[in-house]
Amino acid sequence: RGGSSDVIIHGNTFENMTASGAKAVQLGGNTSLTFFKPPLVDSTTDPLAENFEAARIIALSNIINNVDTPLVYDGCIDCVFANNTVTDPLAFIVRILQSTLSDATFTFAETQNGEFLNNIVIYSTVNIASLNQVVNIGANTLPATFTFDHTLWWATNEAANYTTTLPAPIPPETASLYQLDPLFTTSVQIDSNSPVLGQGSESVTGAIGLDYGHAAYARPPAIGAYEGP
Repeated sequence: RGGSSDVIIHGNTFENMTASGAKAVQLGGNTSLTFFKPPLVDSTTDPLAENFEAARIIALSNIINNVDTPLVYDGCIDCVFANNTVTDPLAFIVRILQSTLSDATFTFAETQNGEFLNNIVIYSTVNIASLNQVVNIGANTLPATFTFDHTLWWATNEAANYTTTLPAPIPPETASLYQLDPLFTTSVQIDSNSPVLGQGSESVTGAIGLDYGHAAYARPPAIGAYEGP
């Protein structure tokens, strides 16, 4: 937050963050106006200037287990959450928020152009308040500019024909997988018969790079934090 940009969060484990409101990865946030680096641009001086809490942050190949809220986009523009493995979230899975608002002096870009691609998400609908709480959308955001796709969604307490539904106005997914066991071996590595192999998108903004174990992703990549066994 605080004007951060061009940061990669790669190959971490976040787990057992069970306090209400706990977040594994928060892209953006809410910063006192005096602490932004670089300093904010005054809109009375430059009417076209848009400030931001964060921009072009990439969270790649992380493992997130048993966390209240795995991911928050908050005042973040062009931020990416890709090839992560999320298991057993306790409340929301994703939140799209805008905590820092424009005023008469400073204009802040609304949260926009986020990517959520190539992720494995294993959850129980018992922990999610409603279908629309898989992704929670706050005011002063631009969810229609987000891309969600090429993700394996597995609601373990639901029937085989269940489909995870994202709230409007997020555009519909076209290449995601539903209700498939990713066939984990040890921890959340996948075996050689996993349905996520070769099912990821190569269109992730920025380099797809290395998986959690520092192996190169194939082209097309697997979905999730590991490329293979």
